[in-house]
Amino acid sequence: MQVTESIIIGIFLIVMIVMGFYFSKRALKSEDDYWTAGRNINSFVGAIALFAALTSASSLMGAVGSGVEMGLPFLFVYGFGVTCTLPFTLFLVSGQIRRSGVRTVPEFFLKRYGMSVSILAALIVVIGMTFYMVPQLTASGLIGSYVLGIDYATAVIVLGLGFTIYAALGGMWAITYTDLIQGMIILVGLAILAIVILFEHDGIGNLLSAALAVDPEFGEVTQPWLSYFGLFIAFLWFGVVSPSAVMRNFASKDARTARRSAMGACFLYASVFVFGFVIASAGANLDMIGSLDNSDMIFISVVEYYLPPILAGIMFAALISAIMSSADAMLLAISAGVAQDIYKGFINKEAREKTVTRLGLVVMFVASIIGIVIASIPRN
Repeated sequence: MQVTESIIIGIFLIVMIVMGFYFSKRALKSEDDYWTAGRNINSFVGAIALFAALTSASSLMGAVGSGVEMGLPFLFVYGFGVTCTLPFTLFLVSGQIRRSGVRTVPEFFLKRYGMSVSILAALIVVIGMTFYMVPQLTASGLIGSYVLGIDYATAVIVLGLGFTIYAALGGMWAITYTDLIQGMIILVGLAILAIVILFEHDGIGNLLSAALAVDPEFGEVTQPWLSYFGLFIAFLWFGVVSPSAVMRNFASKDARTARRSAMGACFLYASVFVFGFVIASAGANLDMIGSLDNSDMIFISVVEYYLPPILAGIMFAALISAIMSSADAMLLAISAGVAQDIYKGFINKEAREKTVTRLGLVVMFVASIIGIVIASIPRN
């Protein structure tokens, strides 16, 4: 167990849960408050919250690990694809979907295409987001077991229930404002790590030269060009169709605010891959790809190598922030899909708002438990 880092993570987790309790009374009073934070989020908060929701374990641990394993071209394609997502969303989705006045993506389909398409969309959201939440829980288990000194399954349960509590109690209100804090922690943590690495190597040129000297293939194209193109398209479209990201538009004050939030998140998200380039180069320089069971652990190894305990604790809090800020948005999408779109939209159209929001709370816990069970299954 790493004491300093564990204390920082413990304080962080407690603050997030307290915020969930703080926003619970406001969130549970109406459907608008629970699913869309009363449509009252400004562009500053919205931009950082959207950035945090999109910055997942894949964006940090996965991208850096894959960049070291598959080369810088992969990292550039990944970064370019996901960064272009937001301008794409800006013109195709943000303003239009906010003006529609709906609370969820399936509700938007209901207005445009009818009940059958809406129900199908809700089922896709519920099933898809549940399974997409599993990699976030897996990453939380890797970080938790490494830092806290507990076994992997216990780490998954502790951190998984942590973000579930504040998300279920506080709905979009708690999710948005915890994401605001988490987004800031992510940016600060990445900036600190990148700056320390660059100072250690006397600049980016020396760092990259050292990385290429250790692993000459780090800068080479290792995959067919068609594979890179396919990855770019997949990453580009994900943010446009992902309910966990699109739902942020519903919380904006108006269409103009939604567009501004998307543009602000675009610039913030681009910085992740600038910092990621530095961190991946440091990972290649350490030449540890063959000694680790999981390439995702390269990020954690870089943190441990370059940062003292207090700064490492901040960076681990940033990694957990990336996981939680994505997973809580996924939980909200699942909850809305069941309670708002399937139950109230199809089964009981006269359901009271209090009943729907309470059902949404229960669904979050059930979905989280399912994800935790799946993520806890040992893998070879």
